[in-house]
Amino acid sequence: LYNINFFQALKYYYKAYKLNDSINDKRGLAESLYNIGWIKVMQQKNHKEVSYLYRSLQLYEEFNDLNGKSSLYHTLGQYYSEYYLYGREKKYFDSAYLYYDKAIKCIKKGDDRIRRQYPKYYGSLGDLFALSGDFNSAIFYKQKSIDFHLKNGDSARYYTNLDDLAEYHFMLGNTDEAIKIDLKCYNYGTRADKKDILLATSNHLNNFYYYKKDISKAYKYLKEKMILKDSIEKDLFSSNLNDIQNSFEIEKREANIKQLKQDNLIQELKAKQNKFALF
Repeated sequence: LYNINFFQALKYYYKAYKLNDSINDKRGLAESLYNIGWIKVMQQKNHKEVSYLYRSLQLYEEFNDLNGKSSLYHTLGQYYSEYYLYGREKKYFDSAYLYYDKAIKCIKKGDDRIRRQYPKYYGSLGDLFALSGDFNSAIFYKQKSIDFHLKNGDSARYYTNLDDLAEYHFMLGNTDEAIKIDLKCYNYGTRADKKDILLATSNHLNNFYYYKKDISKAYKYLKEKMILKDSIEKDLFSSNLNDIQNSFEIEKREANIKQLKQDNLIQELKAKQNKFALF
């Protein structure tokens, strides 16, 4: 995730969009529009650009592409979830739920490859209900997500969702159950060297133990959290620096290619001029 260069990605997605448009490739257009919309709306938080996602959905609906439709439904669910997070208006909750539900109904009609999206979509529903404060429903949907992840053998995502489940139990007052779940996640993060999981679980365990007034354990996980946060920020800084350098090198190479093409064109024109003069 840290090595993603959204600026470069957008640049090439726009090129793909223009090429697909020039040859009237509607499937290619739908994919390009989705990629552009996903970066602009979901990553850069430019919510006014949501028309890219709706235009992509319209194309996928035209040729009834279940995988494309389900992805768009889920992304639009995330879009409205973010609006609900900041506005807390019921209409945004209803829209988010509607699109998540459409995504789930859509993949029910697909093959096993498409149905592997079940845990992701159920997990998003759990997150939506958690935002609304309905933690019993959040646990219900998050548990569905966890069951599917376990069935698919998807360890990292399984433990990420399990960490969310711990938080929901804590919000319902089940602190001991929350600690039990998160210690399991923390142990996995240590074994697999997953810094993102270790950071999330350290943060939660710090809160859980502080709530129980177990100050020594709370301090232990607070210290762990700070060390991990510092390490991740250093990795991110290093990756961003590499991205800038790589971007510069790409632009430099493209400029060199452009110059070479211009030099070749000049030579061709000179050759033609000489032939014409000789004639």
